[in-house]
Amino acid sequence: SGFLSFHSEETQEEEDMMVEVPDLVGKTENEARELTNELHLGLQMMGEENSNQEKGKISSQDIPKSTMVKA
Repeated sequence: SGFLSFHSEETQEEEDMMVEVPDLVGKTENEARELTNELHLGLQMMGEENSNQEKGKISSQDIPKSTMVKA
């Protein structure tokens, strides 16, 4: 069995608004997409990895939660 790994990507907007990266670990892909869309952040699946998370749940993210990024 595999696990999903995601990271957030900044998107280009006219305004340089700073937002806090949400904690996506343990969320489903749909939950993560809803959260990142609300914040105008991109989301990209990076593949599967072994972890203690339930199958289909995000096990890690490249940008740590609470990091401030441009939206």
